[in-house]
Formats: sequence, C-alpha cells, structure tokens
Amino acid sequence: MPRRCLSGRPCARSPGTAPSSWRHDADNRQPLRLLSYPRCMTDSNDFRPGAGRILVVCTGNVCRSPYLERRLRSELRGTGIAVTSAGTGALAGHEMEPMAAERLSLAGGDPEGFRARQVTAQMVRNVDLVLCATREHRTTIVRLEPKALRRTFAVLDFSDLAEHIPPGPPEPSFLDEPDANFVQRVVSAGTLHRDEVHARIDGDADVIDPFQRGEREFDKMAEQLESAIVPIVRVLRTILTLESAD
Repeated sequence: MPRRCLSGRPCARSPGTAPSSWRHDADNRQPLRLLSYPRCMTDSNDFRPGAGRILVVCTGNVCRSPYLERRLRSELRGTGIAVTSAGTGALAGHEMEPMAAERLSLAGGDPEGFRARQVTAQMVRNVDLVLCATREHRTTIVRLEPKALRRTFAVLDFSDLAEHIPPGPPEPSFLDEPDANFVQRVVSAGTLHRDEVHARIDGDADVIDPFQRGEREFDKMAEQLESAIVPIVRVLRTILTLESAD
C-alpha cells in the first residue's frame, strides 16, 4: 500500500499510535522547554550541555534500544551529545542479548558494560529527543510524560524527517529560545518539514523485535536501525558543525 502524506488524509493508525507530534494541533505547538541537567545525569564521557541529550526506548532494553544507543554514541563521538537508553518493560540489570551485541560489534559499536534499565518520567524530562523502536512505545512515553509529546518519535519516523532537513543553517521555527542546544535545533528543523514526509503505515514504522527469535530477525533489526541512523547522524553533525563555526 502507498504511504499517505501527513498533511493529507490521516494515517491508518489510531490517534493513540499515530505520529501525533507532527500534527497541526495549535494546542501542541509550544516551544520546546529548555532543559537543565543535574550533574549526576552526565553519563557520556564527552557530554557538553550545549549539545543535548537523546534517549532511546524499546521494550526490554536488551536488543533494539541498546543497539541504537551504542551506535549513535559511536557515530556522534566528539560532538558532546549524550545518548542513553531504557525500556518500557525492561529486563533491568541484564546485558544486551548476545545476537544483538554481536551485530553491534560488527557495525562498530561497543556493547561493553551495558545494563538494561526501566524508563522513568524523570529520564524523559531530562532529554531533548526520545527515539522509540515503535509507535506504541512512543504512545507509552507520551503517556508517561505528556510534555515530551513534541520531542518523542518512532525512530523510523524521525529518520524520515531528518532526510528532509536540507544542509545548511537551521531555518527559523517555533523554537524561539536563543540558547537551544544542537539536538533541540534538529527536532525543530525536522518539525518544519513534516508536511514533506509521507507517513509510514502501521507496522512499517516499527523496528522489528528480535527478542528470543532467530538470526534473521536480528539481522533485520540491525538493517533497519543502520538505515535510520544515517540521516539522523548527518543532520546532527551538520548543525553542530555550522553552529560551532559561528
């Protein structure tokens, strides 16, 4: 089935799971809240407050979200952007699933020292962007912390938005705060281009859950996430480079 434009007819998903952070809802068109980070939340070796924070979410926090967390950390090394992950039903304290860790290592990420943790509202409040494995996870996060509506996305949906952000300085947007960090500027820029994106339908927006499944499912997970990472990293690094040069 063909995708349908976000500015046209509504997606097949119910309102609870549709990518509602892109809707033209005047009640939701509020500036992103600038965040302050307690010292204890500094969990990335090269984190800089002006860069921003990303939280990745899946269910158990042992396959999809740690894979994406560690790959983003690898690709964004030196930017000062902190990336962490958590699960909506986490296997707290567990290491990554071996087949996920194997694929992560092959892709250039490092699974060493990872332990799963349960997502909390405080975690969501303390980040600038939440990337979820599925739209259902997005719904769960927004219910947990409604103020995160505008900065929470299914990762494949956000990757589609990032594809449409042109190279060059970020355009003016609803984000008026002059002290916005790099991640916030990317979220703002992506929102400006939401009408150019054709919405994925139903499960096409979800990263496959390979937990307790076979090699093929883990390969598919890695393939989906590797594809999603490319435009996200490109736009984050582009905006960071341009802002740093000013």
